[in-house]
Amino acid sequence: MSSTEPGAARASVLFGLANPSTVGDIALLAASIARHRHAPAAALSVLHTGSLGAMAAPRVAELIDHADGLFTTAREHVASSGVELLTELRLARSPADGILGAAKDLAAEWIVLGHPRQADGAAFDAIVEAVAGADVAHVIVASILGSIPACGRVLVPVTHPSHLADCAAVANALTSGGGDALVLDIVSSEASERDVRAAEEELDQVAREVMPNCQREVRRADSKVHAILEASKEAHMVLLRADTRKGLSRFFFGSLANEIAARAECTVLMLHPKDTG
Repeated sequence: MSSTEPGAARASVLFGLANPSTVGDIALLAASIARHRHAPAAALSVLHTGSLGAMAAPRVAELIDHADGLFTTAREHVASSGVELLTELRLARSPADGILGAAKDLAAEWIVLGHPRQADGAAFDAIVEAVAGADVAHVIVASILGSIPACGRVLVPVTHPSHLADCAAVANALTSGGGDALVLDIVSSEASERDVRAAEEELDQVAREVMPNCQREVRRADSKVHAILEASKEAHMVLLRADTRKGLSRFFFGSLANEIAARAECTVLMLHPKDTG
């Protein structure tokens, strides 16, 4: 079941819809990226056969109506952005299969998924692992807290300046409406002045190429988590790049980003870049 035929449409950003309370913010996030890419976005709802089973027809119809309601909410939030919004209702063996099938058919560059804060984290973990592991697009997992402003500050902590290139496309899109970005490179509290200056020079060199309008700072700290949380108090969003060597879900749910997402008082975006090598 699909509202588009393979090859019939293209969308730069595909975003999944599940939780009515976060549909608007997920749609705005996706629309910001799509607008920056000058391309359509696509809202996706997956009906997976594993959950349908022997479900009665009225219940199936109720799920379809629910999906239509999510699409309506997404359209309302995207309407003023000027971004064309496609909708995709897809029947698949699993949520991950539905997401990957839609991403391939629509030639999506980006997949945006909302993190279910109060739902089954293990089930969502498995979906993210499958989607990111397929490496068909850049994947963003958004842990939404509060509303996403039209313009605001995006905090971009980097564990190495080279990671900034992966975050730049998202950060530039999110700040294109008048916001600003702070790139934060955290070094050991015992780093010498020479080490700090070297880190600043390397960060400036990379930032000039991919995020020339961002603010940047190299900060000494004993704890990266503490330093990021302190800086996030003056931000509306935190954008973190996954350590792809560890895998997205293990990193997102069990390490630095998990702590940030759990403790930050703002939305946290976790980016798993597609391997372009």
